[in-house]
Amino acid sequence: MITRLLYAILFLLPCLLQTSCGTSEEPTKMEDRVMDGANLLTTDEETRLFWIVQELERKVGSQLAIVTLDSLNGVAIEKYSLNKLNEMSLGRDQYYDGVLITVALRNKEMRIEVGWGLERILTNEKAERINLKLMAPRFREKKFYEGLRAAAGAITLLIEENKDRIRKRR
Repeated sequence: MITRLLYAILFLLPCLLQTSCGTSEEPTKMEDRVMDGANLLTTDEETRLFWIVQELERKVGSQLAIVTLDSLNGVAIEKYSLNKLNEMSLGRDQYYDGVLITVALRNKEMRIEVGWGLERILTNEKAERINLKLMAPRFREKKFYEGLRAAAGAITLLIEENKDRIRKRR
């Protein structure tokens, strides 16, 4: 009896000291959400974009990531973005509410890939409008940070204002 009690205390004590037993999540790191493979951003700009990403996750729970790469190496941006969104496991499990902004510098392509749970909020038309009206004009002027900041800000605002429309997985 005493052995079981000691075992229970030794097993449960670490769990009680954590916020949630067995599910202690590590904090999100900048390199997990802002990946500048094309070297378009300064460290300070990456940090500022990461702050936008963190705020969305803190306020709503939805997850946003930004990936820039030099080249797609023959892969269609749609395929690359969808694979990357899934590989990164963006979005909460019960909602699948992740968003990925992908920029391929040499290919001169960009895409906003939207998880299923956000499709009613961030439609293909809205994503395309963000690409054409917010990112593309700034990218043409080589103002990559400004374009990404505008896109991330618009996406965040759309999600925050419509968080009650995020679809839950059945």
